[in-house]
Amino acid sequence: WSGKVVVDAMNTYGITPEELKGQASTDVVAAAFPGSKVVKTLNQLPAKLLAQDPAANGGRRVMFVSSNDEGAQASMAKLVGDLGFAPVMLGKVSKGGMLIGMGGPLILQNLIKQG
Repeated sequence: WSGKVVVDAMNTYGITPEELKGQASTDVVAAAFPGSKVVKTLNQLPAKLLAQDPAANGGRRVMFVSSNDEGAQASMAKLVGDLGFAPVMLGKVSKGGMLIGMGGPLILQNLIKQG
């Protein structure tokens, strides 16, 4: 997995914070893929919305992107943009990833960026 970008598009259902031992779920994923560059994205919207056209109400649906690797975060933000979403980079997993993980304030937020 050395140098490969791995997308963590999952959310932790039924797993307690104690089981994660204070880690972001993305850090647990990263431990399973040593040497990879893990990016948390494509997880905050329900599948039904992800299957729809990202263009909505004159704008584009926001897709958050978070990673401990700035290059991987930027490349995934470009891919998310190429897919038609409006990427919003949230920085490192310890901050941004926690915002879009289960229980985070941005999970399930269907935001539209205008312009």
